[in-house]
Amino acid sequence: MPKPDIALHAIQSLNEQCVGNPYRSITHLSQNNSFIEEARQKISSFLGIKNYKKLSFTFNATHSINIVIQGALKKGDHVIFSCIEHNAVIRTIRYLADKGEIQYSTINSKDDGKFNLDDITAAIQKNTKLIVWNHASNVTGTISPIHDIAKIAQQNNILLLVDCAQTAGILDVGVVSKNADFTAYTCHKSLLSFPGLGLLYVKNEKTLKPLLHGGGGFNSGFPIHPSTSPLKFEAGTLNYFAIAALNKTTEYLSQERQNLFIHHTELNQLLRKELRNIDEVQLYGTDNNTVPITSFNIKGVESQFVSSSLYQNHKIVTRPGLHCAPLIHKVIGTNPVGCVRVSIGYKNTEKEIETLIKSIKEIIRKIV
Repeated sequence: MPKPDIALHAIQSLNEQCVGNPYRSITHLSQNNSFIEEARQKISSFLGIKNYKKLSFTFNATHSINIVIQGALKKGDHVIFSCIEHNAVIRTIRYLADKGEIQYSTINSKDDGKFNLDDITAAIQKNTKLIVWNHASNVTGTISPIHDIAKIAQQNNILLLVDCAQTAGILDVGVVSKNADFTAYTCHKSLLSFPGLGLLYVKNEKTLKPLLHGGGGFNSGFPIHPSTSPLKFEAGTLNYFAIAALNKTTEYLSQERQNLFIHHTELNQLLRKELRNIDEVQLYGTDNNTVPITSFNIKGVESQFVSSSLYQNHKIVTRPGLHCAPLIHKVIGTNPVGCVRVSIGYKNTEKEIETLIKSIKEIIRKIV
């Protein structure tokens, strides 16, 4: 996704300073670390997190998810996760399960991405320690009822991890941090910063052991990694360029998120409406209660071919395949070839949606 000018200016300004590692050495930058904690406070407020010290910077959402799954579960535990999860969840859980350390249950959705929450209750065992749930599917776009899922977890004394990679920056995710024990975010999508930066909210740090141990620029003579947040889950050099950009994009999103949500929603609804009028197109997901993601196939045509044609002929960027979320593709019947996903960004326009529809019709005329 193209980054706003304020993000580009932030890293350019930082690069023009005497660059050094924050919290380390004696350079100007290393001594002026205020922008890091300023960014932590701003993004915490934007995400609805009351105590900013409970928010740690990570390398990406996958890193955040691994910290929780590998840090919260112990041998003999049982974990529940949904079919809309990313491979960051699926592969980490399978890794632990294949070693014989944990057990797991998967909850399947209907083909529109919606769930029967009674299935979660039915899957709970005496040793269930953790529920992992995606706030919104990166394939169908369907938004999960996190408040209701959190109630089930709380009533059964089970920890809840929510993946907000698809929703932070688009939706008001305050309800998630209020109800979840852990929340994972990525900053390069709708938070409009750059790759290599994630966030992890941990409500109670005592429920989690750190995944990484190392230097942080504090108490270097002490041989044990910090035991309190946020440093407990931060080890090594932070991506301070992406943090500087996040510091500025958070200001922008704090003012414009609602307008951007309306913009995204209107364009996504227009796209889905137009696609439904094309007989040769199979559309997935629902029109309502969704993030601005639309997935489709041209019947009988592989998604890779469609996506490549859109880019080669019209420079329209989409993503084909399984989108690192193979289980939901099994549910909606698109495994193993997947489907074409269109993600609406803040710079997209109605004219671009019209161009996309014309391009899809052109592909159909040529090959169907």
